Amino acid sequence: MSLTSLDAISPLDGRYGSKTMVLRPYFSEAALMRYRIWVEIEYFIALCELPLPALKGIDKHSLDQLRSLYQNFSESDALDIKTIESTTNHDVKAIEYFIKDKFDAIGLSEFKEFIHFGLTSQDINNTAIPLSIKQALEEVYFPALKQLTQKLKDLSKSWASIPMLARTHGQPASPTRLGKEIQVFLVRIESQLKLIKDIPFSSKFGGATGNLNAHAVAYPNIDWLSFANDFVSNHLGLHHSFPTTQIEHYDNLAALFDNLKRINTILIDLNRDLWSYISMDYFKQEISKKKPKAPPPPSGEKLIINSPKTASAFFLSDLKNRIEKACSEKFPGKEINYSASIPASFGSNHRDDLKWAMHTAGIPVDDKVLIDEPNAAFLSWISSEDESDYLFEDPLSPQRILVFDFGAGTCDVSIVESKRDP
Repeated sequence: MSLTSLDAISPLDGRYGSKTMVLRPYFSEAALMRYRIWVEIEYFIALCELPLPALKGIDKHSLDQLRSLYQNFSESDALDIKTIESTTNHDVKAIEYFIKDKFDAIGLSEFKEFIHFGLTSQDINNTAIPLSIKQALEEVYFPALKQLTQKLKDLSKSWASIPMLARTHGQPASPTRLGKEIQVFLVRIESQLKLIKDIPFSSKFGGATGNLNAHAVAYPNIDWLSFANDFVSNHLGLHHSFPTTQIEHYDNLAALFDNLKRINTILIDLNRDLWSYISMDYFKQEISKKKPKAPPPPSGEKLIINSPKTASAFFLSDLKNRIEKACSEKFPGKEINYSASIPASFGSNHRDDLKWAMHTAGIPVDDKVLIDEPNAAFLSWISSEDESDYLFEDPLSPQRILVFDFGAGTCDVSIVESKRDP
């Protein structure tokens, strides 16, 4: 019984099957069959251990063979159950008949009518499903979440002293620390884990209407409520819901799913924040540990424009040629020094790309070649003779100037300290 992404109805088993495959032993239809058999077999064994009068003569060694029905459950067994279900048109009844066939093969035919004794289908479903969820959380979900929280804990410590510009409503705000921002999500997840582990995995196990009526009529001298409590709690490790109707009321299951939903929301928040940090160039993908060397300036060969970076290099190369031609005519013999003003919000990768383009265009590049736009605006303003005189009325006192640089949709701010040379 093979399944490919082309056969799957849902992307969970199709396109994303490799991610959800680990959950198939808990939540596939074959898994549900296995958990149903688990409950039926353990219930029968618990009746033998009472002992129920009619089951006193059973060979105790055969109980291990019964447990092997769910411990060694196979795809062939699942197909046999589906074949039976095509006749019964009832999934839980098909499980019962499958077990009866196995009782015949083991030599326990005289006891097979006590399979599913006094139960209704929901006693099996409302016990098998919480059992499968409990094991999936304990064996898959919680370990995966523990790995994540440990990673967040490590990052919050290693990034504890890294400053970062925080944002509120998408706008730049006061500074924060990157480690603290990661710690926010760590604490949120850990708080939800404490809550989720207080939610019991509840099981309804009480017969047709939750009162164990058939049990009490057949064997009135047995305390069936105590038996049900012991079976669900000690044999299966679940919480026995009582009183109930025919079905479990699902309140604890709803609480569990709501808690999982809250954890999912926290993880979505984390992903969105990291996506924002990446888009703002706080983080960037590490391609190689070795910093690539900038290519030599073009020497007459045709520059191929295949990226914004090479387009910038082409533009700067042409601009450099025009500047040098104009300066040679107006200021012959004068040295030309270059600088470029850039938005203050440019990240390190933007700055590196611009330096690469300038270098490729043949423009000398050093640490001082790039000037943030607010500082460039100040230099332009102070170059005016009138403004310069106004600024340095007291030539002995350095002046601090708050610069607002209004762009098309941004406002960069800079504080500049300036004084006249003696």
